[in-house]
Amino acid sequence: MGRATARIRPSCIITPHFLSGSLQAPNTQRWLLSESRGIDMPIINVGKVRRTPIALAPLEEQLVINAMVDKWTLSFNEICRVHEEAEIAMSDLDQSILAKAFRGELVPQDPNDEPASELLARIHTTREQTKPSKRTRSENR
Repeated sequence: MGRATARIRPSCIITPHFLSGSLQAPNTQRWLLSESRGIDMPIINVGKVRRTPIALAPLEEQLVINAMVDKWTLSFNEICRVHEEAEIAMSDLDQSILAKAFRGELVPQDPNDEPASELLARIHTTREQTKPSKRTRSENR
């Protein structure tokens, strides 16, 4: 069975940009979905595509709306870019804080505190001394 496609072209009463935005609008998408049939690859009858409701503003208003949408899109993209940069900076900051923490640079150090290397050596020695001696197999029999 062949599939037909419908091309929706703007006319003298609607700008291409406004038409594109209208077709992407949630209300239009819901209507198209409600009129389609099929699950894996929904289809819609060309006649129904022709009857797709489009809110039509006067041409002058369409141009103003298009300009506003473009402006908001640029602002949104800039916000996304700044957000991505902030996420990268936060990740770098996390790594920097962890590195400072491991070097003991986050808080002032008490000169009377035992160095970590000595504390670890003392713990290791204590464990070795308190560890029960291992028996050989012949001693266990």
